[in-house]
Amino acid sequence: MQVVLYGNCDGCLRVMCVERRALQYWSTYSRPRLALHTVTSSKYFDLAISAVIGINVVTMAMEYYMMPQVCVR
Repeated sequence: MQVVLYGNCDGCLRVMCVERRALQYWSTYSRPRLALHTVTSSKYFDLAISAVIGINVVTMAMEYYMMPQVCVR
C-alpha cells in the first residue's frame, strides 16, 4: 500500500492510501508472443490437443490390436 498526499481546492493536504497493483507476467510480451500465449492458454486449445491425443491413441490401438499376419509386412 502506498500513501499519497494530495491537495484539495481549500488548500488542505489530505492523505489517501492507494493500493498499487502488480503488473501481470505477460504485460511485457511482444505482440506475436502475446498472441501465442493467448491461443495456447485458452480452454479450446487444451480440448483440441486432448482430442488429437485421443485420436492418436485410438489409431495406434487399431493398428496393432489383433492385426492379422497378412497386414504385417
